Amino acid sequence: MRRLLYSVLFLLLAGSAFAAPADAIVARVNGEVIMLSQLREAALDEDVPIGDITSAGIAGAGFRRTLTLLVDEALLVQRAQKEEIKIDDITIARDVDRMIQELEKQLGSHDALEKYLKDHSLSFNEFRDMLSRRERRRLLSTQVVARRVKTDAASIADFEKKLREQKKPAETVRLAHILIAVRDRQEDGAEAGKAYKTALALARKAASDPARFGELARANSQDAATRRAGGDLGWLDPSSLNPALRDAALELQMNDISDPVWGGDGWHLLQLTDRRDMRDVYFADAFARERTKLIEQLRKEASIKIYDPNK
Repeated sequence: MRRLLYSVLFLLLAGSAFAAPADAIVARVNGEVIMLSQLREAALDEDVPIGDITSAGIAGAGFRRTLTLLVDEALLVQRAQKEEIKIDDITIARDVDRMIQELEKQLGSHDALEKYLKDHSLSFNEFRDMLSRRERRRLLSTQVVARRVKTDAASIADFEKKLREQKKPAETVRLAHILIAVRDRQEDGAEAGKAYKTALALARKAASDPARFGELARANSQDAATRRAGGDLGWLDPSSLNPALRDAALELQMNDISDPVWGGDGWHLLQLTDRRDMRDVYFADAFARERTKLIEQLRKEASIKIYDPNK
């Protein structure tokens, strides 16, 4: 499920976001207001510390990056509304149900989620409404770009030809991993053996419930760069990986968990969370280009005003 999903990051940080006593206007996009509270919510999705959104103000990199995303989304949603793109309520409800089910699984039950929300002065219905509004905006901003992507056979064939000429992969994978680090396998065989047993136990636990892989990564992975994001490595060209990791990744089916694999810096557990074939790679590339082009156009036409929440 996409990273925008409210995950453990929400559970760890949302209290700060909703408990904030003051709100303020941070931007106007063609008259549409963006509030500081929206910026804090968006910060959760982007793994930006909430403190960066308030203490650094407009000068902070976290503030600017998160606000740029919200301004861009506002521009895309406004264009989607102008083009009369509609998202049916059934689609929204289905997506929100999946998000809530994931949260309930992380917390243990529906009652546990309701209690958590109540402890943070938020009712379940308010939370669901918030997710629904955000999901609708996400889908609108996605569809207004997607309808501009050409998917004819000639465009795809031309893209495939360019990939071959540039020696770029026609398939990419999205992986998550858990690292049990080992300083030196040759010099400390006992440490490596102990780390392997730890990794194997985690592999068995993850295999029994693959949906918990992110939770296990946050609790156990020794890779500081990805631990907070549930071990997410993003989209990768399999050939760019260490050969042992590459071979293990290519053998995985969707959501499968690998056995411990030696990667030079320790034992890795891999989970395949998504895969893009040739057509998917083309669409992702074309979508990114069309989105950039459309946002540049909309920014030129827009009235955008930014305000510092600390003033």
